[in-house]
Amino acid sequence: MSRLVLPLFAAAEQKAAGKGVRTLRKRRTRASHQSSDKRMRVGATASIVAFTLLAAACETAGESESRARSTRPPSSQLRIGDSESLTPATHKERRKVVMPVTFPDGSTAEIVYPSDTDIAAMGAQPYSSGQLGDCCARDFFVLYGGVPKGELAGEAPLKTYRGVDGPPVEYWRNGASGHDPKSDRWLIFNFHPWYVLVWDEKGSMTDQDLASWARGLAGAQTRDGLLRLRADEPLQLARAGEHAGPELLFSDRRQMVSFFVGACEPDPKDDRKVVPLGGKTGPEAEWFASRCFVDQSMRTHVQSENETFARRVIDRVEVRNVQLAS
Repeated sequence: MSRLVLPLFAAAEQKAAGKGVRTLRKRRTRASHQSSDKRMRVGATASIVAFTLLAAACETAGESESRARSTRPPSSQLRIGDSESLTPATHKERRKVVMPVTFPDGSTAEIVYPSDTDIAAMGAQPYSSGQLGDCCARDFFVLYGGVPKGELAGEAPLKTYRGVDGPPVEYWRNGASGHDPKSDRWLIFNFHPWYVLVWDEKGSMTDQDLASWARGLAGAQTRDGLLRLRADEPLQLARAGEHAGPELLFSDRRQMVSFFVGACEPDPKDDRKVVPLGGKTGPEAEWFASRCFVDQSMRTHVQSENETFARRVIDRVEVRNVQLAS
């Protein structure tokens, strides 16, 4: 049965108990995107853009008029409806489950866990971020299978832009903003069956910025069903190990398990230690733990309403055969 992967949330680090964590019960309905030194993240850790229209000054009047007409389409090529949850393929090895995965930057790994901890069934959501030159740093909201109607305002995009290949990149008003001319917007990339949504607060990006994003970001579904992204200058994606870098998030709303590819250093005081967020205990507690796999260049976080689940993940989940993207 199809279901939303996750409600919209700000891809920014939430600070609780002195650590960066996501809040399970309270997620905002938009991301706040800032400059390059303040890239946003959703778990503890996504990005994409491209060449600006260098030949714009050389366009003939006819070419300019044709391009203007092409940016106001009568309909959308998005699949508008409930998004779904991707369950990555797995295989068994003795009493353990092996889940091969690909991160948005192309890094690969195998996540190994006991059969009583079905991480794959929680559903996978890729994350990454990017920056367009000196203009715009954005993190990405990634959906699988469709874009919920509630995220969009109107019956058609405001404009479309030529992408790297495939369907055009569509520019929509955000559903929560209504039809206000200064409303927040989404720039939506269709990498079927994945959709990458880039936030534009109050329509602050210029038409040239939007066109550069559209022509700079490319993506495709990987053999394991996940999403790989690539970018051309002036767009740059966050690299493995960087702030807001590539991540895979698994969540069933009650708990989340995140994997961040890139070199890490274990905290001798807190590594593998399960702690209550905000110091709260009892039925309302949420538990958090982090573990660094130094030899595999991978960090994992777990956040759960169930302390036992958090301990099982942090103690028993393993990572192997990590291949960092070049």
